[in-house]
Parts: sequence; C-alpha cells; structure tokens
Amino acid sequence: MRERDIYLEAVDISDPRALQHFLDEACAGDAALRQNVEELLNSNAAAGCFLDTPLDWPAEIEPPPDSTPAHDHRAAETLADTADPVLGTVIADRYTVQHVLGRGGMGTVYAAWQTAPVRRHVALKLIRGGLDSKSVQLRFEAERQALALMDHPQIARIYDGGTTANGQPYFVMELVPGIPITRFCDEHELDLHGRLELFNSVCEAVQHAHQKGIIHRDLKPNNVLVAHLDGRPTAKVIDFGVAKASQQRLTEETIAEWGTIIGTPDYMSPEQAGGSTHDIDTRADVYSLGAILYELLTGTPPFRLSAEERNDILTTLQRVRESDPPRPSAKLQQALDRSEIARRRGAEPAKLTRALQAELDWIVLKALEKDRARRYETASGLAADIKRFLNDEPVVARPPTAGYRVRKLIRRNKLMAAAIVAVLASLMIGISVSVWQAVRAERESKRVASVLDELRGAAPAFAEQARGLALLGRFTEAREKLAYASKLRPDVGEYHVARGDLWQSELRLADATAAYRAALSINPRDDRAAHSLAVSEELL
Repeated sequence: MRERDIYLEAVDISDPRALQHFLDEACAGDAALRQNVEELLNSNAAAGCFLDTPLDWPAEIEPPPDSTPAHDHRAAETLADTADPVLGTVIADRYTVQHVLGRGGMGTVYAAWQTAPVRRHVALKLIRGGLDSKSVQLRFEAERQALALMDHPQIARIYDGGTTANGQPYFVMELVPGIPITRFCDEHELDLHGRLELFNSVCEAVQHAHQKGIIHRDLKPNNVLVAHLDGRPTAKVIDFGVAKASQQRLTEETIAEWGTIIGTPDYMSPEQAGGSTHDIDTRADVYSLGAILYELLTGTPPFRLSAEERNDILTTLQRVRESDPPRPSAKLQQALDRSEIARRRGAEPAKLTRALQAELDWIVLKALEKDRARRYETASGLAADIKRFLNDEPVVARPPTAGYRVRKLIRRNKLMAAAIVAVLASLMIGISVSVWQAVRAERESKRVASVLDELRGAAPAFAEQARGLALLGRFTEAREKLAYASKLRPDVGEYHVARGDLWQSELRLADATAAYRAALSINPRDDRAAHSLAVSEELL
C-alpha cells in the first residue's frame, strides 16, 4: 500500500491497539514508511481539535506571551509554521498570538493570550493569507454571526471580533480544552449508559442552535470536543464554519453554493451528498448526529470508506446517498476487533451486541434514514428517544407491538414480574382458570388482567415472526412461535392452519391432520383448513 492509502485507512481507526496492529501489517517492517504515516496521523490529530489536553495554567498567573503549555508541544511543533508572520504578534492591542491550534478551509485557529479587559486564554480565528475572496469573507462572517446568536454552555462562545491592521477579519472565541467525543469515550472506557448520556447533551446543544435558526452542516467527532469539567465529562460543539441559517440571513449577502458539497463524507447526510445546499434543513444535522452515535456504539462510522473510495469522490457520495448502513449490532458482530471495542465500552462482546439489538438499532437507523421525512424531526426528538431507552420506556423508533410494550411493562414494573411470569406459564401449560382465584386483591386482579389483554394482543406478532422464520427455512422455531400464538389466542383457527401447513411441508401428516382438525373445531366453515385436512388424510 502507498503511504497515502495507509494514512487514509488508518485515520478512521480510533482504537490505539487496533491502529498499531493495522500499521504493523500495512507497513510490513518499513520503518521509514511507518514514520511518515505516523507523522501524518499526528498532524491530523492535532489539527482536528483545539487542544489535545486541557490548559493547566493557574487562572491567577499570567504566562509569558510567547509560552506554550508543556504538554501541548506536539501540537505547536506539528502545526506552527515558524515562518507564519502572525505568530508572536498582538492583534487589537490585547490578543498575543502564541501558536497554531488548527487549520481549516477558511482560516487558521490560533491559541492567544488576552490581556484586556480580562486576562484569559482564547482561541482566535483568522482568515488565512491568500483566502480573502468575497465568498470566503462572507462565510467567515456567517460563522461569527452564527456563534454570536447562540448562548449555550455546550457551544463554544464568541467573545470578540474585528479586522486586523492589514484588513484580515478575525473573531475571538472560547478556547475549548478537549478531545473528540469518540476518542474521549474510548480512552475513558465509558459504558453505553455514559456514552448515551454524553451524546444526549450534544443533541441538546444542537437543538439550541436549531432553535436559533442555525444548521451546523458539519457535525462529526472532531467538532464535538469533550473534557472533564467539575469532575464530569462535558461536551462542546465547535466549528460552525459551514453553518447555514434556516430562518434568517447571517450576512447581508447570500453565498452562492449551488452544486457545492458541504460536510464530511463519513458523517454527511444523503441530501448533502447530493450537492443541494439550498434544500438542507435541520434534519441534516440529525443524520450527522446519528452517524456520531453509530460510531460511539460500534467504533466506526456507518460507512467506513476504503482508500480507493476516498480517492473517488463520486463513488463516495453515491454510497452515502444510496447505500443503507448495517445495523449497529450487526456491524459489531462483523468487527474483527469486537473484543477490544466491547472492552472499551465496559462489556463482553456478546453482552454488548445484545444491548445494541432492538431499541438502539432502531434509534440509530431512524436517525440515519435516507428519506429525511422518516428521520427524527429534531435533535431533541432523537435525545428524547434515547432517554426513553435509558428509562426502559417504549421508544418511538420501533413499531409499538403489544409484545414489545409488554416487555417494557415488565422491566418498568419489576415488582409485577413474578406475577406476569406466572400468568405466562399458566397460558403455556394449560393451567385452568383456578389460577385467577389466587389473585385475591381487586387492584392486583385488574392489573394482571390488563397485562393479559396486552399478551393476547401479541399473538399476531408471534404469527408474523413465524412466517418470517418459515421463509428462512427455520421451521422448528416457526412452529414454536405459532404454538405461543395458539396458546395466547386459542380462538383463532388461522394459527392452527399455519401449524398444519408446516407439519405437512415436512410430511408429518398425523400432526398436520390434528392441527387442521383443531382449526375446523373453531370454524367449521374454514374451507382452507378443510381442503388441507382432506389432502393430509388422503396422503395418510
């Protein structure tokens, strides 16, 4: 593999051990190649966020204007161009530029020391030299106004703005000490609950932006930084450099963007991948949040693009527009490093897979719907469904079948679990109505009766599952599902006919005959049961 190909594959591997294993194989002992790739990765890591580690100068001590935190030398050495004329200068008589934090499409972000009216560390964003076209200036101004509109503890705040002596626009914002959310969760081995709680706080910040009429359009782990503040993980959303106003203009002039691809392919919505920037609404951010959640749960984005795909932008965008991502639980099962992924989530692989199945699968896939009309309408809607999952309540992302609601009812009412299990057992083994006499309290009787009504309503769901299993050739499991359905609703002859069909397909004609007769005892006019019974009896 070429150096660039190895880098493009490696940049998506968040787990350090998995990354080292990949580099060992890809570089095959070539020390020079390995060194070059690692330098590229280090540059990317430093450029991807404001600071890898929090600043730790005491607030009351002013550092020398040209100082750099000891633990941040790598970022400064990697990114700071010693020929950069901005380094060491003082902007607006109060911002001493110290070193480069990151470079983006429009500008460069510097760490700076503010001396007045307060003394503090800040991030100063400046349009890069040579990028002073009208469209870039308009977009830069749009980002500044977008940040000025918002006031949320988990969105980087703007402090100041203006123009340098040589005419370069700049703005000053909160210096966010943190690392990308996916990396933070892995390094601190947050379990599913911790990851979901942290992710929900990000949804709340994005919802605030949407309420202010701002669509981020480039949500990704590198734009959600996390650090420990007051002893707890706190996330902040940064980089509104490609933000779009949904309700009002951010600048006095409109930026012409028809046909421009806005966003990062691993996390951009299908409509963004289609190049239509004027038809983008807040649901594009909901999709990106879903992609981040997918990676928080599985360790990879919904679509891990190969080096070849990254080199072919048209193929990449087509995949985002047209391909459906695998369920998170299926993605985890297929992962070669699933044991390490599970360990970083505080669980065994099998347990983690089970935890992702059903509700979390459905929540993530609803957020990642190709048709935005089927996604969550809002970021807060996504957060609310996750909260329902955490509270063992039914989620809206999954069809609320009776059986599903019953399972949730049992988990929420643990004191009722024993009674419900007893009722289920009575149904399955044919215990007579004397079981009801054991429920003496009128209140308990009503509660159990309500549960039974829900259980009876679950019979069609069992029958539907049986149909799907039969199509897959899993006849034994299908018969078991139909047996459950028949026990729950013994008055429905259709379930007996279906069981007879399964027996007949396996030439177990005596069993088939008994099933068809049971159906006819319920409905003597059932022509299908009568015909199938005649066939079975003739074959016997």
